[in-house]
Amino acid sequence: MPELELLPEKTQKIQVGPKENMWPVLSVLIIILALYGGLLFYNQTLKAKVQNLDATLINFNSGRNRREEDRINEVNTKLSQAQSLLGGHIFWSRGFQKIQQLTLPSVRFIYITASVGELKFEFRAIAPNLTAVAKQGANFLADDSIQDISINQIKVLTNGQTEFGIKLTFNDQFFR
Repeated sequence: MPELELLPEKTQKIQVGPKENMWPVLSVLIIILALYGGLLFYNQTLKAKVQNLDATLINFNSGRNRREEDRINEVNTKLSQAQSLLGGHIFWSRGFQKIQQLTLPSVRFIYITASVGELKFEFRAIAPNLTAVAKQGANFLADDSIQDISINQIKVLTNGQTEFGIKLTFNDQFFR
């Protein structure tokens, strides 16, 4: 009878696990872990820098003098206002000088308002009579620097004098 063989004569070695090489997968895993560690370290470094900057900012703010800063801001505001006033000073000076040159000696001003941006001067004045008001208007109208003139609200006062209002608009070329 033939013999029964329970073990084959040639046995093959049985491999456990994948048959592929594990080195590429292992190298990718190592690279990912290195990147994660590097980013984690970088994150901690940035957090430390932010905390240092916060502490510096808190120290800086605690050393500030708010009253002095407010005073400096107030002076800065006043200086900018004065600068705009000084910038328009030449216009005001020229306008008032021209009005002074053209005003009759018998006319007395009550008040003057001016708008340099619009090149307009408005004033109320007192003249001895209506003839002086007409001469004053003619004086202003005859000058080339005045573009438009408007005389309004003429009132005869109880003492015989005449109160009137005049609006003058100057030419742009006069102020350049």
